[in-house]
Amino acid sequence: MNGKLIPILDQEFNALLEGPVPSTRRSARKKVSPPDYQGSILDKTGVLTQEIPPAVQNKAVFWDWIQYSGLIGSKGLNEVPGVFKLKERETGTQGFKRAFDIYTLTNTGVTDQGDEWDKCALLETEPRVSYIDPTICLIKLENKYCYQAGVNMFIELLNEHLQIQFKNYVRIDCAMDFQSINYKGSPQKFMNDCAAELNRMKGKTMTTHHDTTGVTGIQWGRRSSGASVTMYNKTLEMRKPGKHKPWIAELWHKAQFITGVNVYRLEFSVKKNLYDLIDETTGETLGNHTDVNFIADIDRYINWAYNRHFRIAINEPGVKFDRLEQLNILNMKSGFIKAERLSEKTKSTNYIKCQIKNTIQDAVTYQDNGDKLMSSVLFDYATQLVDKYYLNEWYNKKFAYLIVEKQNTTLDTLIDEQAEHLKQLHKSVRQNFYRMNTN
Repeated sequence: MNGKLIPILDQEFNALLEGPVPSTRRSARKKVSPPDYQGSILDKTGVLTQEIPPAVQNKAVFWDWIQYSGLIGSKGLNEVPGVFKLKERETGTQGFKRAFDIYTLTNTGVTDQGDEWDKCALLETEPRVSYIDPTICLIKLENKYCYQAGVNMFIELLNEHLQIQFKNYVRIDCAMDFQSINYKGSPQKFMNDCAAELNRMKGKTMTTHHDTTGVTGIQWGRRSSGASVTMYNKTLEMRKPGKHKPWIAELWHKAQFITGVNVYRLEFSVKKNLYDLIDETTGETLGNHTDVNFIADIDRYINWAYNRHFRIAINEPGVKFDRLEQLNILNMKSGFIKAERLSEKTKSTNYIKCQIKNTIQDAVTYQDNGDKLMSSVLFDYATQLVDKYYLNEWYNKKFAYLIVEKQNTTLDTLIDEQAEHLKQLHKSVRQNFYRMNTN
């Protein structure tokens, strides 16, 4: 990412965290104070009612937690030098004897000591209990590495380098961030009514989270169960120390969220499911957690999760749920904004693009030094990565200036060129010898 853009994003992100700012003009906004209202973060006297622009009805959608299991080969971990490296921790985890932090290369220095690495995942190996397959391992991606397009391809690349066979997803959380819902215009009002049991979720127990300002979140179901749903004030959480996440700031900026309006999150946490998931609206299968590409289409998955697990209605004591007035607080047909890339404060951390750029730079250096064979090998490798990860459009824009001479040089052509050179040299020697003898 452009380094000049980041400070702007950070400013807008900080403004988003500031929440609603009370107006100094009392006639500018109308305030409503229902009996069960427990107060907002800054304005405890009522709910600010304001018209939300269409852009704010966008929903940022993304994966927030990805953990999967795999199988390690008979030869153990095979750390192939290149994009990833392992660093073992001093102690294991609760369920595994050994644990490794996985790092991905983000920038190449002049020497190996100058390379820059970023932690991208945690690997757990060697189960502590004897009845579990000893080759089983668990991999959990770092949070920011979930916020990217093609995260399934990242997992495939990681497994390929470490020689790990994918088994199944153990836990995947998908979520939506938003500022407006179809419920009296206020996500906070919706959570307050749920806490007051004015609304009811089908088939799930409810847990309410509070602080001194009031209701901060609602959880339906338990994390230990097959599925749970959580809705909470994400802006409030982001204010806590150490919770600043630039990749979320970038996504909020892309979704055109308005500064001064709180951002709320609806999160679906689903455990391992080895059976096909069925879209009840179409009757089609979404696949199951044994397919590494199951997470490739987040739009389809989050629609399934919302329709399957977010069944909520206006509560009436003694009335069966199916007879209650159903609530649909979000428009799930449009307005989805998805993460496209990773970002840090100063640079992009797109591992594939970084590798391609470094390879191209090395290839050009070899070409300039006359090493056609090495240059050709590197160019071919870069082209394979471009084709494999569908980066042709980016590659053509990024390297439009690049003029590559004799990219298709092979060992045979080099031998032919060398043979021709020797032939001409031999001819020249014979001519010079002939002149010397005739003189």
